[in-house]
Amino acid sequence: MSCWGASGRRSKVRPAVVIASNTYLVERPDVLLGISTTNVPATIASTDYLLVDWLSAGLRALSCFRAYVLTMHRSELTVIGHLSDQDWNRVQVCVRDLKTLPVPERKGAAHSKIGDTLASTSSMTAAGMLSSFRPPRAAKSRVRG
Repeated sequence: MSCWGASGRRSKVRPAVVIASNTYLVERPDVLLGISTTNVPATIASTDYLLVDWLSAGLRALSCFRAYVLTMHRSELTVIGHLSDQDWNRVQVCVRDLKTLPVPERKGAAHSKIGDTLASTSSMTAAGMLSSFRPPRAAKSRVRG
């Protein structure tokens, strides 16, 4: 599936899993997502999960959930399916593992609490909704001479 991006170039629509808690979804206009990719990594990390029931979830090929967390406004998403209970339970484990990953200290920067926020949420969305979105294109950098 593909569509035209704002730049006039063709851009792919990407699948993602809604990983926000019910509370988050009630209080915010945006949605927390973890990506789904057919580019399966050679080494599966603790925050990755190879989806077992990818076909019944509405995906076109064997896919891997990766806990690369991003936010999108709800209006930018299209529901394409739902994860099976088995896949959804494993995805929740991957998301909770974000809490245990070390976050590097940066002088003068705020400390990220995304793992704490996700892991402390006991009622993550039970549906395991699978959505698609068009990733924003990064602006081209210009080198000044």
